[in-house]
Amino acid sequence: MEKVIDLRMNMKEVSRFSVIKEVIDGYLSIKEASNILSISQRWVKKLKKRVIMYGPNGLIHKNRGRSPINKIGDGYKRKIENLHKLKYDGFNVSHFTEMLKENENINISRESVRKILKSSNLTIDKYKYRHRCRRERMPKDGMLIQMDTSLHNWFNKVEKNYLIAAIDDATNRVLYATFVEKDTSINNMKVIKGIIERYGIPIAFYVDRASHFFTTRHGGMHVKIKEVLEDTQIQRACKEININLIGALSPQAKGRIERLFETFQDRLTNELKLNSIDSIEKGNRFLNDVFIPKYNRRFIKKPEIDESAFRKLDKSININRIFCLKENRKVMNDNTISYNGRLFQIYPDEYRISYTRGVVEIQEWIYGTVHMFYLEKELKIKEVKREYIDLIGEDELEILRKKGGLSRSITYFKD
Repeated sequence: MEKVIDLRMNMKEVSRFSVIKEVIDGYLSIKEASNILSISQRWVKKLKKRVIMYGPNGLIHKNRGRSPINKIGDGYKRKIENLHKLKYDGFNVSHFTEMLKENENINISRESVRKILKSSNLTIDKYKYRHRCRRERMPKDGMLIQMDTSLHNWFNKVEKNYLIAAIDDATNRVLYATFVEKDTSINNMKVIKGIIERYGIPIAFYVDRASHFFTTRHGGMHVKIKEVLEDTQIQRACKEININLIGALSPQAKGRIERLFETFQDRLTNELKLNSIDSIEKGNRFLNDVFIPKYNRRFIKKPEIDESAFRKLDKSININRIFCLKENRKVMNDNTISYNGRLFQIYPDEYRISYTRGVVEIQEWIYGTVHMFYLEKELKIKEVKREYIDLIGEDELEILRKKGGLSRSITYFKD
């Protein structure tokens, strides 16, 4: 049974043919051939039958020389290459694959896209760094929130903008993110307050040691409730609502929020450019309405324990009075208070006509309004100009002297 070996056979198939031929000629048993080829005896019998019927070609796979049924055509490849060059320049492979499916109705695997781009020198495989040991995630959502700020050229302009974001350590969910012009105590308070209003009170925030989070040697905005304490406004607010504020000693310590910013600087920047978004207002709308929901669907993880660690905010608590800037000031002799270059008149009430030389607490809420409190009671105030006239008569002065013991007239400002 001499047959010419087909030149399309590879070395493995040639080796198999020589063994099967020995079986057919009676020099080897089925069991011996099975041991030599490291295949089952049943498969040896099938190969023997194929060789008898078709000769050496019986060992060649039937799809040899055929194009795969799912092969990507050259025209399709050129379309993908042109889309990456002209429309999605700068997108990484995973992000580009998602955009093809969402915007171009091209459903193709990431690996196929990578091979197409690599064959055209449109992408470079990133160097894979040695894997580091990572801290285990928290078992419940709400146990630890990582929060940070990223200064980046988000809108492809000359000037850079800040992005403040917070991510849940257990689930990888982006809880809040917003573009701002400045990284201030007020803007960071807005993020914390927004998280509490949406989800509840978390156990702890993991932040860097910036001056608006922790008191530093060179300043920062501080509030002194007691002489022995020197907390920042955010520290004071977190203590009032029973949130632990944990300071990271290095960026690597809060690696999940740093990794989030890497993804945002890659994906978000490209999508903002793709949608012609070039302002903070438009960027925040796109961020919260489109990008973050899509990001959370793509990257969220299931927590180890389903029970949430977020605590409900008591309805009796006015959160605006907690997340605000607080300062204690002494009322001036004309019953006014100067605050940040602005002058405020305190009006008399049913308890006191004048608060002269009294110490009141000034609260600047995060949306800019100013409120004043004396012994937890809110005072009626109004911002006034520095032009004033005396509006107190002798009868009112006499009552004022009896109640407060004042020896001078009190001046009230024009509205």
